Amino acid sequence: LLKFFEYINANRPILAFGRNELSESGKILKKLRRGIYFKSNNDFYHFLKSISLNNKKFVLNSEENEEYSYETQSLKLKNLIKKIY
Repeated sequence: LLKFFEYINANRPILAFGRNELSESGKILKKLRRGIYFKSNNDFYHFLKSISLNNKKFVLNSEENEEYSYETQSLKLKNLIKKIY
């Protein structure tokens, strides 16, 4: 997930591919409305076809990125380690 967090902070649309859109990355992608999760090549094909016909655009909110920044994730890890010890 670390690389995925980097993609989020790049503030660009994310095109994710996989079998389970309910995975952790799929849930985050949906929550942030950061991009689209494709379960098949056919889904991706239809998406590309639709954006070429409809001139579809993504609107991204960079303020939502903070939760997934290195700093925030590091603080969460630090607090978790403190709880353990």
